[in-house]
Amino acid sequence: MSSKNETQVAVTSSKRLALDPANLPSIHGLTVERFEHDVQGLLEKVGYQGCTVDETKTVCSLEKDTLSETVSVLTQDENIYGLQREVSFKNPAPRAAIMGKLLDAYPVLTHFENMTATQDKTCRITYVNNSGELLKQALEKPSNAEALRQLSDNYNDYHSLEVFGEDTVSGIRLVFYSSKPIKDAIENRKGAFQISSKPAQDLTF
Repeated sequence: MSSKNETQVAVTSSKRLALDPANLPSIHGLTVERFEHDVQGLLEKVGYQGCTVDETKTVCSLEKDTLSETVSVLTQDENIYGLQREVSFKNPAPRAAIMGKLLDAYPVLTHFENMTATQDKTCRITYVNNSGELLKQALEKPSNAEALRQLSDNYNDYHSLEVFGEDTVSGIRLVFYSSKPIKDAIENRKGAFQISSKPAQDLTF
C-alpha cells in the first residue's frame, strides 16, 4: 500500500464513518426517505415481475437461471421507509466476486463494521447477522399503526449488507430503513395514522 493510500485510510478511520444523508444507499434507484409513487413500475423496468402491491407494501420477484430474488418496499404516504432485497444463488458463488460487486455498488457502506450503518447501538447489537428480523413485522402488517409507531420509536435508521457463506456465497440480504417517513406520517396524520371519525359517529348512547 502506498503511503498516500495509507494516509487516506487513516483519515477515513480517524473520522467517524457516516453515510451521506443526501446520497443514501439505494436498491435499483429506490432509497429510504424518498417519495416514490410508482415502485412497481420502477422494479418492473429492471426486470422484476410477479409484483404484489397494497397501499404501503410492494413485493416483486425475479427468477434467473443462476439466482432468485425478492425486493420488498415499504412506504408511508408514498415515502419509502423500508427496503429489503433477498438474493438466493442456485449454485454457490465465489465470495470475492460477490464482494467486488458490493464494493462497487456500495463503496461507503461496505467499509462499516459488519457492513452495517446505524446510529442506534441497540439496533446494531440486535440485528447484526440477523437483519431480516428488523422489518419482519412491518412486512407482515404494513398498515398496523401501532407496530409502525413502535418500530420508529425503537430504531432510527439501519443500512445493512449481509452475505451468507465464507468461501462461497449462498445468498445476500440488503436491508435499508429510516424512521423519518413513519414519524412524518404520524405528525401529519397520513398513511396508517389517518384517523377516521366514523367509529365515534357510530357510537350511540
